[in-house]
Amino acid sequence: MNSYFYSISKMILLLIMAALSLWLVEMSSPPIVNFERPIGHEHDLFAFNLAASIFDAQGILQRKIHTDYLEHFADDDSTELRNPDFTILQAGQPAWLIHAHHGRVSSEGETVWLEKEVVIRRPPNFPPGELTTTLLRVLPKQQYAETDQPVIINYLQNKITARGMRIYFAEKYWELLNQVRAQFYPKQKINGD
Repeated sequence: MNSYFYSISKMILLLIMAALSLWLVEMSSPPIVNFERPIGHEHDLFAFNLAASIFDAQGILQRKIHTDYLEHFADDDSTELRNPDFTILQAGQPAWLIHAHHGRVSSEGETVWLEKEVVIRRPPNFPPGELTTTLLRVLPKQQYAETDQPVIINYLQNKITARGMRIYFAEKYWELLNQVRAQFYPKQKINGD
């Protein structure tokens, strides 16, 4: 019985030593690192004070963008912008300038949403002035923009307000959609003219 007890004791001692050895190996091994990032709306790229130029297939400059800060998100391939400035160009035509406090660009740059104090400055061949709204959807490749929000157009001392607008950049005109109101003032005469 004594040898039986002695054999069992040896076996238990061997099992304990084996368990401790495995535990020590596990504790001394470097941790396994998972390099695959979990999918979530986290940025994979960011940039400060970024300026970019976009060209068409023939190498003609189509638009420019400058932003104070850019974040790109891998999960939906979208981009967030702070204080973006867009310049929309057409060959041989004056540029349209658009500024906003915030912007989002969809995957592949098909759609740009600009929000918070969106200001559109018209090309120099238009009467001086600017259009303002709170939200603007821009389709850069189509050279088109629209909003269903209130719009204010100030030029010279005149003012036009509306709800909703479409801008056709290539054709150089805009369409006001609803509740259009205008205040026009005559030109000031200088020296009795």
